[in-house]
This record gives sequence, structure tokens and C-alpha cells, in this order.
Amino acid sequence: MFKRILFSILFISFTAVSVNADPIVVIINKDNPVSSLKKSDVERFFLLKSQNWPSGEKVRPVNRDNKSKLKKAFVESVLNMSMGKYQDHWLSLKQTTGEREPKSLRSNKFVLKIVGKKKNAIGYLPGKYFENLEGVSKSKVKVGLKLP
Repeated sequence: MFKRILFSILFISFTAVSVNADPIVVIINKDNPVSSLKKSDVERFFLLKSQNWPSGEKVRPVNRDNKSKLKKAFVESVLNMSMGKYQDHWLSLKQTTGEREPKSLRSNKFVLKIVGKKKNAIGYLPGKYFENLEGVSKSKVKVGLKLP
């Protein structure tokens, strides 16, 4: 009986967390001709399975650092893998092709700044953070994809 109660409490807790989770907003530079992205596009760009925008320009993905809860959520929900598998992917890619993981930045502010400056950059931010932005910083980027 105790196990059932404990299981029920844990199930409700996890369900509540996932329902209230902050969405992830994938951002691109406002001058990028792409108007929207599919989840599969984002996955290919961040795993370097596709390295060019439809225009032919090289995609420049920008990550949050490995300590970020946002990066973990992004890797799990957008890239559909655990952090361990994600790190294995990059280790394998580095050994076979020399490619390295996309640049990691320590704050949302830096992600916004880089994507706002570079036409071919792509990054991600917490939905609430993006919605609360005002002014020049927000005007330099656009939403490519919003994920629940």
C-alpha cells in the first residue's frame, strides 16, 4: 500500500512538472530568410547532420553550457537523446571527422547577443525569458520554432 501511495505521489509530481515546464524558443537572426523551422531541422542543425541553411550559408548553432538546465531540456526534448548520448555523439564525431560541439555560452543574454549579431546563427532560450525581453535585443532575432 505504501509503495502505491509513493508511486502515485511521484507520478503526480512528475506530471505537474512537465505540464508547467517553460517552453523552449528556438531563435534565429531577424535577417535570416528562413521564416520557420521544424523540430527535425533544429535537430539536424544542432547535431551537424545538416550544416547549411537553404541559402547555402553555414549554420552556426549556439548552445548553453553543460551545467544549464535549459541545455539538458533542449537535448532531451528537441534532440531526443540523453545528455550521455549527446556527449557520446560529439566524442564520436570529433574522432571521426574532427567536428566539435557547437559553441557553448554561459547565459541567455550571450545566446541572444550572438544570434542577434550573426545572420546564420541559431540558438535557444527559455520561453518566459524571451517573452519578457524588450527593446533592441529582441528586435534583432525572431522565433524559428517554439516547443512546449
